[in-house]
Amino acid sequence: MTSMMPQQRLLLEALVMSGEIAIVSDSAGQLLKRTLRECQDKGWANAVRVSAGIFSVDITDLGRQTLATVPPLK
Repeated sequence: MTSMMPQQRLLLEALVMSGEIAIVSDSAGQLLKRTLRECQDKGWANAVRVSAGIFSVDITDLGRQTLATVPPLK
């Protein structure tokens, strides 16, 4: 079973519900940046630069599969 930190799960669930989100690099908090980087490193999310300082973030198939196997939070 894959372990997932709560903030990673929250980000991936938000991506599942919305399809994709936009992040402005200047205003993104350190926790969001770190969580996104962790999810990208694990292959769970993609971030693509749309324009100067704006990134489009979406969930990968691996991210969806991993999220489906993680037990619910208690």
